Amino acid sequence: MKVKISTNEKFHAITVTESDLTANMTAELHDLCEPFLNLEVKNLLLNLKDIQKMDSAAADGLLDLRNLFHANRASFVLCELQPVVKKIFRTE
Repeated sequence: MKVKISTNEKFHAITVTESDLTANMTAELHDLCEPFLNLEVKNLLLNLKDIQKMDSAAADGLLDLRNLFHANRASFVLCELQPVVKKIFRTE
């Protein structure tokens, strides 16, 4: 999976640069994101602007990741979701 990671003093941003997001890829994202919980700055922004297709299992994986961050008193934000992706989250 292709991603771009940027960091500043308040948060880390991960941009997924793929057009499809599958459950296998969210497992990979989980492995990529979890170490951020051990850093001083635990705020993570996941930019999904390029995602045009996502299955419900991938959406569930992202929600699990969000819950993990919130349980560890860290912020986890999904941003720039395309309308087709927003629709998947609304049906969850």
